[in-house]
Amino acid sequence: MLLECSENDRALFSTMNNPLTREFNERLSNLKSLVGIVEESFVQKVITLNGEMTKSVEKLPESQKHDLYESYGADCYELDTQLPTVFRYSIVTASNSAFEKYLADTADTYANVRKELVKVRDFKGTGIIRSKQYLEKVVRMDFPDKGPAWQGIVKVRDLRNCVVHDDGYITEEKKIF
Repeated sequence: MLLECSENDRALFSTMNNPLTREFNERLSNLKSLVGIVEESFVQKVITLNGEMTKSVEKLPESQKHDLYESYGADCYELDTQLPTVFRYSIVTASNSAFEKYLADTADTYANVRKELVKVRDFKGTGIIRSKQYLEKVVRMDFPDKGPAWQGIVKVRDLRNCVVHDDGYITEEKKIF
């Protein structure tokens, strides 16, 4: 969700003078680049394994082929399921953390510039919700939390919580999509 900004949004972010916005945009761009690199490496590794297995099968007697297929199946399971899942967990966590940091840094910067006595850490709650409350109540910002973008961000945060606290398991009551 956070990685899927439109090109117009990216152009707008890159022209903004706010260094926090530029840093956030760079972080998301880096994450998007990493996703492409790693996903492509998974595909290439599967292609390599297929080639290795094909060559190995030709040389083995029939009695040993079953063991090779089992070994190959385990490697494919890791490459097709386990590694991408762990990698995607880390991308969800990293993109959520980048956004959370962006909001908190924005609130802290406002407090420092305006010499506010109330800081974001003075609010109850955590993460994006605490920063949102600060920006609404102290900054008096008309926070854009009514639209689908914010709802998507909250869903990503909830998904991140399932990844971090429940090893990616989403119970029925936690289903968000």
